[in-house]
Amino acid sequence: MKRTGSKTHNTPISAATLQPENDSRVEERAFLGAVCSAVEKFLRETSLKDKNIQELLARLGAASGVSRVYVFETHIGADEVLLTSQRYEWTTEGIPSQADNPDIQNFPWEAGGMGRWVKIFRKGDIVQGHVKNFPASEQVILIPQDIHSIVAVPIIVDNKWWGFIGFDECKEEREWAEAEIDALKTTGSLLGALIGRKQIEGALEENRTRYDLATHAGMVGVWDWNVITNEIYVDPNLKAMLGYTVREIKNHMDDWGRLIHPEDRELVMAEAEKHFQRLTPQYEVAHRMLHKDGRTRWFLARGTAIRDESGKPVRVLGTDTDITDRVLTEKALKKAHDELEDKVRERTAELIMVNEELKRESRNLEETNIALNILLKKREQDKIEMEERVLLNVKNLVRPYIDKLKNSGLNERQSTFVCLLESNTAEIISPFAQRLSYKYLKLTPSEIQVANLVKQGKTTKEIANLFNLSGKTISHHRDNIRKKLGIKNRKTNLRSHLLSFH
Repeated sequence: MKRTGSKTHNTPISAATLQPENDSRVEERAFLGAVCSAVEKFLRETSLKDKNIQELLARLGAASGVSRVYVFETHIGADEVLLTSQRYEWTTEGIPSQADNPDIQNFPWEAGGMGRWVKIFRKGDIVQGHVKNFPASEQVILIPQDIHSIVAVPIIVDNKWWGFIGFDECKEEREWAEAEIDALKTTGSLLGALIGRKQIEGALEENRTRYDLATHAGMVGVWDWNVITNEIYVDPNLKAMLGYTVREIKNHMDDWGRLIHPEDRELVMAEAEKHFQRLTPQYEVAHRMLHKDGRTRWFLARGTAIRDESGKPVRVLGTDTDITDRVLTEKALKKAHDELEDKVRERTAELIMVNEELKRESRNLEETNIALNILLKKREQDKIEMEERVLLNVKNLVRPYIDKLKNSGLNERQSTFVCLLESNTAEIISPFAQRLSYKYLKLTPSEIQVANLVKQGKTTKEIANLFNLSGKTISHHRDNIRKKLGIKNRKTNLRSHLLSFH
């Protein structure tokens, strides 16, 4: 079937030219009526399932007279690659299905040569036309599916591009009338709304399942108390925890209150009244309930009041959690704890004498340890002082003569020996040279202050501003420090060298 839209001609209108135009309009009206009928029937569905979408595609395919109708969903694959996969499909008789075609599952839009469609769909526009007029990269995908003409409408779900619905003509090329295109656009919009509804229904069902699992696993039941009428909705799960069916307990506080242990009823109502008077942020009380089989079960009741404009409580929403096992465990633990305390008291008397003896021995050990620590500290101090004296002796008694020898006009062989002497001396004192404090470097108080600021990363300008001195003065101090550290005229960073001192 090949349909063409109405065209404007300059030739006089005759019966011969009027008949095709009327036929075209009749076809358009029939097409639109069939689409509207399919959509209206679909909207009456109470639940949205995959089979319902499949039926909608069948109705749309039959109404539009196309060869194939399908729905693709866009999704994100590995490495954040944008992919698309066919989810639903309908084909007319004689047209092969593409449902088992692996090439159209997890299909990469850009790498597959269909990136143009992504830009069109994201703008909310449609793709339509004859495949022979499409780019070569798209023909490679569409021609093997025997597609001659195509209309693809984007599906928008929750204001986001979800995928698209496509209509293929595989028997011959087809021109789509403007009214048909509008109807297909509407269909795409409707399908987006329906898919959005399906997602919401799925989320609600998942939440309902989670709620049921959580309440059953956690032994929790929900209740809703109307304070004005004294009616109370009790979760069937909560009734079941007490051995009752839904109908065995009426939804009224009088019936529910009878199940509260007689000794706890006054406590329960007192805690509720405290919450009504705003004395507590929420209603919370642990109390006993009477099971149908005569046993006593412990429950933790929690609730929050809903108040009217005057602040008067009108409803209380809350939960009851079965804490029987916890209470019994706590009682067993308390009993075990009491028994353990008795045994501890018995053993305590026996251990007092031993403990006193241990204390005496401990005091003796402490005194010995103190004496040893004093000796160790003295030895460490003596070691440090010895190292510092060695460093000072090398600096004051050895190094000056090495410097004089180096500047006394030595021959090459003598200079070599002096260099070896200098190197070996430095090697001997290197293990403890970095512990040399500023006071043993004979730095002046001003030089010590400057050295500390250099270690902190301050620049000459910043130091000068701190001391209200000129930059030239600070540079002079830095030069003296380098000289006293023995790194003058060396390519050694002063701050790095200072940081090496402990």
